[in-house]
Amino acid sequence: MMPLAACGLGKNSAIVNEQGLCDGLSPKIDNLNDALLEDGGPKTILAGDEVIRGFDAGCHGPMG
Repeated sequence: MMPLAACGLGKNSAIVNEQGLCDGLSPKIDNLNDALLEDGGPKTILAGDEVIRGFDAGCHGPMG
């Protein structure tokens, strides 16, 4: 498994296009949600929910 390190690069590493990042990840987050509902175990569902909530907060704001 490859760790997600892009968010931990520090203040001096700017994401050039935030909207592009959100748009690019959105279908993958939807696929994750579908997979979790289909065959995720209890721990996997909880971890996936945290990832999806983090994405939603960053890309859609607190109200989605």
